[in-house]
Amino acid sequence: MLAGVLDNVLINGDFLHGLWGRVKKPGEGVECAVWRHTFAADRWKVRYGKPAGAAVWQAMSTDAPAESGADGSLEIRGADGVTESVLLGQRIEAAEAARYRRRLVFSAWVFVAGKDGEVTDMGLLIEGARGRDLFDDAGKRAGLVELIRNVPRNRWTQVEREIDGRGLGANGLSVELEFPASLLNHAEGRVRVTGLRLVDVGHFGREMERPAAVEALLARRFFQRHDCGTVNSLGRALVINRHELHFHFAFAEMRCLPACTLPQENEYFCVFDLEGFPQTGFSYDVTHRARGSVMIRATKENHCVRDGYLSFVGDKGAILLDAEL
Repeated sequence: MLAGVLDNVLINGDFLHGLWGRVKKPGEGVECAVWRHTFAADRWKVRYGKPAGAAVWQAMSTDAPAESGADGSLEIRGADGVTESVLLGQRIEAAEAARYRRRLVFSAWVFVAGKDGEVTDMGLLIEGARGRDLFDDAGKRAGLVELIRNVPRNRWTQVEREIDGRGLGANGLSVELEFPASLLNHAEGRVRVTGLRLVDVGHFGREMERPAAVEALLARRFFQRHDCGTVNSLGRALVINRHELHFHFAFAEMRCLPACTLPQENEYFCVFDLEGFPQTGFSYDVTHRARGSVMIRATKENHCVRDGYLSFVGDKGAILLDAEL
């Protein structure tokens, strides 16, 4: 089904509006905590060069150049006190090694707020995939580091770099654009990015665009959000003990074993008996997870529920399934 449309190694390079499942209001954005990987648009992370300075925000923007074919972009919003470079990137899994270990072209559409006539520099980092919370010192990077010079401000510009990926390892990659702190160290600082591509040099300029449905399918192999808007009930209890109930939650199988994050506050989940009456006082945790299901335990001393089902309460209740590489 996917044959012939996979020339772009990167997933969701156009930041499709339907693939911002981690945040309820993507236009308002999310704070990118210093020294963390912050995901908002599926498959893309924002991080900092070092654990210092103020935090930026990332949000969905409807601004995009007509030439890109995209209907939106990812916007990074600056703040007073930003002291470190901000990096936007994606991890590419090892299964794609046959496609990235060759001569490639990286391209992206970039908008940097500023005065007409000003130019700026930014970096392109391509290195071996790293652990989720492992950050190397900025002066000791391994891999390819390219400087993209003289990018005009205050207008959309397509930047390109040809890369010889034949020497890259086969254990996956981290591909990131690096924006210096000087672009974002004030509240009016804005950087927007869309149309990111990493393609075989022989296909650059004529690669087939993936349909939005295929892009969504690929992205959701790695992240899914389930809340009251998508799932009305998590189903009946499978196991009932005196002090606990176990609920099995099935979902579309993910590419990797996902982490499962429940709502931070227990009141956003609720056990109902079979007559539909809510049962309060439960706490919840995940006892088992696989690539296509999780088991959620509801615990309460002497709950006296003979059977029941689990459901979300309010718009803050959500299960996040995250298999980011």
